[in-house]
Amino acid sequence: MKRLLKSPALQWVLALIMSLWLRLVYVTSKKTMVIAPAAAAAMRGEEQAIFCFWHGRMILHPLIKPPGRTMRVLISNHRDGGLITTVLRFFAIGTVRGSTSRGGDQALREIFAAVAAGDNISITPDGPRGPAHVAQQGAAYAAQKTGLKLVPVCFGASRAKRFRSWDAFLLPHPFGRVVFVVGEPLRMTAEEPVEAASARLSHAMNEVMKEADERARAA
Repeated sequence: MKRLLKSPALQWVLALIMSLWLRLVYVTSKKTMVIAPAAAAAMRGEEQAIFCFWHGRMILHPLIKPPGRTMRVLISNHRDGGLITTVLRFFAIGTVRGSTSRGGDQALREIFAAVAAGDNISITPDGPRGPAHVAQQGAAYAAQKTGLKLVPVCFGASRAKRFRSWDAFLLPHPFGRVVFVVGEPLRMTAEEPVEAASARLSHAMNEVMKEADERARAA
């Protein structure tokens, strides 16, 4: 199976199926967008930002990318990263390969280049290996170095399967309600210890996730 997943042809087929599934979910779902006023400009593509979402809640975010700017997603060098990269291509989203543990220096250089080109960045701060819903230091560090704000984003779904994986991956089903919540952007100053900045990001992202889930259940 591992050898098969390395096949570019098979990855392309699987990515196509996944992209079609995501579009089916999006088109058939009743959607609600809750955007903090301070995040509205970033969601309209008027301001650059680093968008942050938990690893287990990544799957629908390509469908709400801000217009007018290229989105680059930080993807790990794990074998699953190749499949995710191929899926993202179907949504015209680019990638930066690496993580805080493997390929971190190269990934940061690519992030700085992308920001200089006017692109947006997306990061899963608890990826690629967790612990779940705890931000590692990469996102806060990138924000400190680039000067961009971190925007916490999450979706909740009324009909979904939650996997027993380390990230509690949530796979939404068609014909339900999907709620996207975009929280207040966070500014990470150079004077703030990166550990404290990461803890602040974790809290903000968990609050956004809680709101998304509560709104989805109440719908």
